[in-house]
Formats: sequence, C-alpha cells, structure tokens
Amino acid sequence: MNKNVNEEKVVIKRFFGNKTQEYSAVVENGFVDISNNESISTDNIYFMDQIHSDMVVNLDDMQKNDTYIAPKCDALITTMAYTFLAVKTADCYPILVYDEINHVISAIHSGCESTRLKIIENVIKIMYNRYNSKPENIKIEIGAGISAKNYQVSEDIVCSFQNTFDDKSLGEYLDLRKIIIDTVIKNDILEKNITSCTDCTFEDNNYYSFRRDKTQKRQLSIIGMVYE
Repeated sequence: MNKNVNEEKVVIKRFFGNKTQEYSAVVENGFVDISNNESISTDNIYFMDQIHSDMVVNLDDMQKNDTYIAPKCDALITTMAYTFLAVKTADCYPILVYDEINHVISAIHSGCESTRLKIIENVIKIMYNRYNSKPENIKIEIGAGISAKNYQVSEDIVCSFQNTFDDKSLGEYLDLRKIIIDTVIKNDILEKNITSCTDCTFEDNNYYSFRRDKTQKRQLSIIGMVYE
C-alpha cells in the first residue's frame, strides 16, 4: 500500500461518472479519464464487492504487502495519497466524502438498504473518532441516483424505513437523496458542506439505471488524494 499523507499539501480529486466510462470497460482498458487531460490507472484504484450493507473497510488497516482483493462492503476510507476509491452505481447513490484538513477520503455506495442502515453515519463516525475530523471540515458530495417519483418500494421496505428513522411520513416513493442528506445533517455536518447532483438515473439516459433497463452495467465515481 502507499505511504500515508503527512504534512504535505494534498489535492482531493473527485469524479462522478456516467455511461461514457462503464465499469467493465474501465477494468479492461486499465484507466479512468477523470478530466479532459487526466487519467487514473486502475493500479491505483480500489474497488469494492458491493453487498448493500453498512460495512466500511479502512484501507489504512491493510498490511504493506497484502494482496488487495475487493472487500465485501459498501464504503472504503483511507488517508493514503495516490489512492483512489471507487463506487459503482446504477440507481443507487454514490457519495464522496473528504476532510482536506486531516486528509481523509471515503467512497460510499448508498442504495436502499445501505441508506436505511445509515452507512454514511458509520463513515462520519470513523472520521470523528479515528481521525479527529471536525464537522466543519467534512465535505459530502452526492452523485446522481434514482429520484423519489421513480422509486416505488414495497410495504415491507416502507415499514423498515419508518421504524429505522421513526418517521411515519415516509411513504412508498422513497426519497433516498433526502434521507441521506437528513442523516448527514443529524451527524452535525454543515449544510453548506453538502452538495448533491439532482440528476435522476432513471430519467436521464446518460446514466445506467437498473430499474429502467435491468442492466448489469455500472457507472463509476472516484475520489483520491495526490501531492501537489
């Protein structure tokens, strides 16, 4: 694994993808274009075996010579530079989190179950408790996902959300984006530090949507730190 960031200045690079760079094609090609003139090698990108859980894996706990096998989880976190964390989505919400002061980054896959299980809260608590991050320094960026009007769920799911959040106003059309933002705010993150894309993956054909097309294809979102 790469060395930890010390006192050097770092730049946080973020990228929210769409159909232009599909996950399997990225793996085959060996790189992701994160801008018109910058690509990231997959040698420096860490993926997850996403399982719709509240599990967070901290790459800082890996041993130097460990062979990386994509862990079964739905969030990665690290303080290592030149390390890019990736999340695959097709209606679920990609969330990129970072603290530029303490040099912590996280990539989160927040679909229905992970949102209900408050995976974003788990990440924030790790940043607070392990890395001494302050609420005012944590930034949250939420990418495109399925909108409430296109996300009708079963009665069982509605009940599970109502019980988890103690909110009987939650109905069969779940607004995952709003629930994620509300969870973030309840964990003391400043509203001004939260940004959210309003694109709906179901409505916008520039994105993959499992509910619309039953596709196995996924767009990628990536976050990483580099020395400047």
